[in-house]
Amino acid sequence: MRKIVILYLLCLVWCAGFAQQKINGVVFEAETMEPLIGAAVMVKGTTTGQTTDLDGKFSIMASVGETLSISYLGMVTQDIPVKSGMSDLAVKLVKDAMNIDEVVVVGYGVTRKRDLAGAITSLKTDEIKAGVVTSTAQLLKGRAAGVQVKQNSTEPGGGISIRVRGASSISSNNEPLYVIDGFQTEIGNQINPEDIQSIEILKDAAATAIYGARGANGVVLITTKKGTKGAFNVTYSYNASVKNLQNPWKLMDAQDVMGYNMKVWEDNGSTGNPPYTQEELQYKGAGTDWIDATTRTAMTQTHQFSITGGSDKMTMSISGNYLDDLGVLQNTNFNRFSGRMNMDYKLNDRVRFGSNLYMARSNKNFLNMGTNTTTDNVIYNIFMMSPLTTVTGDDVFGKKGKKPGIFSELNDVDFEDITNNMYITLYGEADILKSLTARVQYTYSNDNEKYQKYYPKSTNVGKANDGLATIWNYKNDKQQLDALLTWHQQFTEKHDVKVVAGTTYTKHIYEQNGMQGFGFSTDEFSFNNMGAAQTVQWINSAREDNTTTSFFARAEYVLNQKYILNASVRADGASNFGPGNKWGYFPSGSVAWQLGDEPFMSFIKPLFYDLKLRASYGVTGNDGIGNYLSQRKFAMTDVYLGGGSIVKGMYPSNPENKDLKWESTSQLDLGIDFSLLDKRIEVNFDYYDKRTKDLLNPISVSSSTGGFQTMTGNNGKIQNRGFELFIKSNNIVNNNFSWNTTFNISRNKNKVLELNQGEARFETVRPQGWYNWEEYAMLKEGYPLSSLYGYVFDGIIQTGETYAAQPGAVPGDPKFKDLDGDGKITINDREVIGDGNPDVILGLGNNFKIYDFDFSFFFDASIGNDLLNLSRVVLEDDNRLIDSKDRWTQHNPSNEIPRNGYKKDSGVKYGSYINSRFVENASYLRLQNVEVGYSLPLKKWGDMYKYVKNLRVFVGAQNLFTITGYTGFNPEVSTNGGKAVSQGLDFSSYPAYRTFNFGAKIIF
Repeated sequence: MRKIVILYLLCLVWCAGFAQQKINGVVFEAETMEPLIGAAVMVKGTTTGQTTDLDGKFSIMASVGETLSISYLGMVTQDIPVKSGMSDLAVKLVKDAMNIDEVVVVGYGVTRKRDLAGAITSLKTDEIKAGVVTSTAQLLKGRAAGVQVKQNSTEPGGGISIRVRGASSISSNNEPLYVIDGFQTEIGNQINPEDIQSIEILKDAAATAIYGARGANGVVLITTKKGTKGAFNVTYSYNASVKNLQNPWKLMDAQDVMGYNMKVWEDNGSTGNPPYTQEELQYKGAGTDWIDATTRTAMTQTHQFSITGGSDKMTMSISGNYLDDLGVLQNTNFNRFSGRMNMDYKLNDRVRFGSNLYMARSNKNFLNMGTNTTTDNVIYNIFMMSPLTTVTGDDVFGKKGKKPGIFSELNDVDFEDITNNMYITLYGEADILKSLTARVQYTYSNDNEKYQKYYPKSTNVGKANDGLATIWNYKNDKQQLDALLTWHQQFTEKHDVKVVAGTTYTKHIYEQNGMQGFGFSTDEFSFNNMGAAQTVQWINSAREDNTTTSFFARAEYVLNQKYILNASVRADGASNFGPGNKWGYFPSGSVAWQLGDEPFMSFIKPLFYDLKLRASYGVTGNDGIGNYLSQRKFAMTDVYLGGGSIVKGMYPSNPENKDLKWESTSQLDLGIDFSLLDKRIEVNFDYYDKRTKDLLNPISVSSSTGGFQTMTGNNGKIQNRGFELFIKSNNIVNNNFSWNTTFNISRNKNKVLELNQGEARFETVRPQGWYNWEEYAMLKEGYPLSSLYGYVFDGIIQTGETYAAQPGAVPGDPKFKDLDGDGKITINDREVIGDGNPDVILGLGNNFKIYDFDFSFFFDASIGNDLLNLSRVVLEDDNRLIDSKDRWTQHNPSNEIPRNGYKKDSGVKYGSYINSRFVENASYLRLQNVEVGYSLPLKKWGDMYKYVKNLRVFVGAQNLFTITGYTGFNPEVSTNGGKAVSQGLDFSSYPAYRTFNFGAKIIF
């Protein structure tokens, strides 16, 4: 009986050990003993968990032998074994030292900001108030020192270029490399900004050399949002903006036109009939404002929905976004659907794997403008519309007329650009040893673009061709495989060593096909039935592929947490270079010294919190030249054999260049980082000197190459040199009021050091057919890229004046300076009259928080850049500008506006419209964004906080005002997009606008 009783008691004890018990507790911040709201409490290895309430309290069921895991963002996670009888717990979480030092994403890894020896800008998207943005680049604009973000066109989905420390190439790509969660891609600017957690911009060679042949233009690392263990959130946000046109053009209205034409008639002796009858002269209205008549108040809307959460084993983030962006110009718009799913799974304490999936579809409706011909240039045709014509086609005097064709050019054309983007990344990661981690990652991406245009017979082009349709289909397939080993070991407290080594393989396949046809019996098919074309003008198809194999390594060593040494090397082998030059090697090294930690520097404290010196040098490359340029290429053509017989033949289209090799960019960077007043003020300063050699560009060849005059080769050097300064100040920090300021300023000077043995190269332009083709941008040793080149305007030749350098000129003709002093105006009397690059760019932001309100504003500025305003040339010559009323006549001896302008038939025998009078200073200061927000105090509303964690509403404005002396729509525009050698041109650009924003974000 005694044995039975003992056995019974043992069973009770054993069962009690496995029975669940209720555990209550409170989670505090150890330093302040404030309760932590929303801390995650999990039973490790299970899906059981909850978050702490408004008082930091929790209650959870757990069994003896299990482990409670308590975590909170920015705190060290604490694991507590469950013991018998455990009931009330007081858990104190301490701040994570790594979080205090701030972790920064670098190439193929992360590092503490304190241990950085390179030049890196880190931005957290939740700290940026940028208004309603539609692209990654808009988040960056003005916020990163040394990074110029330029909105080349303000149309929906318009081009944006990013330059990190200037342009390094004259014919290759100058855009930075985008790396999204480890995937190297060209679509980084197209992903949904709401999906981004942080952005790091790698600027110096020490940071970028690990990317080798793709690092010369800088690297933008994008980390997308992930799920958080123990925190389940459902988030919805809605943003909207209303766009209002900004029109700086001072054009003639109806009264101006009538008055000017009457004045010309009177100056010519009042011979013949006057341009208007006495009855018509009684009209006192302004007539039609055609810019107003062809534009609209437009709206941009974004909807974002996301679900994030996770357990001890798995975290996940799922999001969907819709963007609808209407343009202020009729029949222009851009919309995008996108979705993302990021998943991370922890198999055990050593093995992890996961996936990232992104899909997007965008549709852009656009119109032709810029340097397109006058019959296919909607902005030019709007400018040329007379204010005496009404929108119905009648004139302001009541005479009947046809509906203006400008509305057909605007609304009847069917132009669209549809793009589908998709990529999926799969990774596996294992801790082979405590200090050694292996990672394998594979990404497949597929980008498809369908570019389609149809000109109906109601348009100029369509009428001339009886309907004209063009279609292009582009497909890009890319695969990337990365294998990586990371060894990180600390030896005592003195030595911290990290080594990263790996390999990357990429394969890229590009395909295109297209055709053009004209002669359609009906416009109903648009571009959807190419078989209906009477004539197929051309058919095209092509396929290209290239592969790259890379090996890389980086070593980081920190001694005594003060002395930092980094070195990296990468070897890239690419199929698109010559046989002897397929491999490029890109080393870098950097050092940093925490000078402020030295005992002999104690005198700087407490003013200085820390002080670090940095220096780096390295080499990066640029492989963005396309495929097969090192090989002999052939093209197809029609060969006429006589008698109406035509066969297809081939002819050489590209000479072979076995010596074609990489562009390489070497860069020296010297920097200093320090913080003041207990880190209240942080300062980063960098000086850099970046030089690119072996420029990829057309070089002259002998006739022995088969009749070719040029081929792609390596010739030339470019220098970019400058400084960057970034300051962040936490001016006031307390519970009810905070204020912080950020400021950055950058100066970059670009110069061509060697090119074409000193011979100049030129870019040409012609605004429309009434003008001659003219050289306007020069590329030459000793000058910056995008040097505007032309004649120096010196007034107007007046009656009775004799100017020996222009013997054939007559009064009223423009006068130009004889720069070479040979007594006559020739093409040798041209010089650099402007620079399309800014001298200085800067950004200034302020953020305030007052109780539950927040307020922010941000300015950006560009100083020293010039624009050749070709729109002004045409508007002035065609008497559309108010200033045209001051045109030279015998009775009005103007010294600014020539008698007949600059067209071919103007009678001007000297100089051209490319002259200093039309080069304008395009410096500007812009209030880029201002925003006021209010977060509802849900924590004070009791039970409401159980269901709604956060609700914020805001109102604001973007581009509220711009201070500039430039007379065109936008001082930031570039008609040639991001082309490095021809910045500084503005012709028929998309209208500028300001926006007024509002929105809300709710988290459940």
